[in-house]
Amino acid sequence: MEHWPPNLHTTVQLVPVHPMPSKLLWVREFIQIYIAHERWLMGARLPAGLGLPAHQCWPEVWHINAAIYEQVWQGQALQVDGGC
Repeated sequence: MEHWPPNLHTTVQLVPVHPMPSKLLWVREFIQIYIAHERWLMGARLPAGLGLPAHQCWPEVWHINAAIYEQVWQGQALQVDGGC
């Protein structure tokens, strides 16, 4: 964490106050930084999923998530109901 840029520190501090389970996907590789609310979703992927690119942690749903993450990367705000 000591090597993280200041904007990542700031963003990580904002995510835990969000009322919905949230995960921060950092840079174009979508490195996962999840918060306590999301621990139930990570399940057996804990703790190894922290810091992994999303496609490595979730290969079985990458064909779904890749399109969603690309929309967000392009600046679109969206909410996915019902989970993926």
